[in-house]
Amino acid sequence: MPLMIGSGEVKPYIRWGVRENLWQYSTAEGPMEFDIESEPFVLDIQGLTLGWLKIDQGREWIEWPSLYEPIADPNPQNAPIKEWKRGFQVDLMSRKLWDEETVREFSSNAAGALAFATGVYNKCEAEHLDDLMAGKCPVVKITGAPSKKVGLGTTRDIQFTIEKMIDRPAEFQRAAVEIRNPKGAAKPTPKQETAPAAPVESDEEF
Repeated sequence: MPLMIGSGEVKPYIRWGVRENLWQYSTAEGPMEFDIESEPFVLDIQGLTLGWLKIDQGREWIEWPSLYEPIADPNPQNAPIKEWKRGFQVDLMSRKLWDEETVREFSSNAAGALAFATGVYNKCEAEHLDDLMAGKCPVVKITGAPSKKVGLGTTRDIQFTIEKMIDRPAEFQRAAVEIRNPKGAAKPTPKQETAPAAPVESDEEF
């Protein structure tokens, strides 16, 4: 059964308007626009999940068993419009880009957003494999989002750099997912008794 993630108590979140390249974060008064390119942020690559996301009145989410095990397309075979699309969920953390709710969920099924999330993972794997397997997270800086043609439509190509890898902040509360080493062994699942990383100090650059 799909999980509803758009009803009840909503976790603080980030939304991206692809057409206008508009970034917003949630507040009690409504969405607040911000400039995501102005500061770096921490992306919880260790808690990244992939799945099928349907966006209608709310958000319905069917999570894959792992990053590497997609499940069958839930759309009816002859559906004229595919309401379920491949998507992701990941937490972002910043002390400067949004308000006191420093950790926020970014979820989307937009092609450009999914390419960004998987692109960060792939870059971590290609350029920071030891840190990725050690449970660290990237500090990401978005540098632009030019329009890009995709099939019959358009999206945006979120361009980014990884400033560095840091210990996973204790503020990230999602369960760590399995991350497989392309060279062999998978990262072991953290034990419950393992001490969490210390909270990020407020004078950090994100």
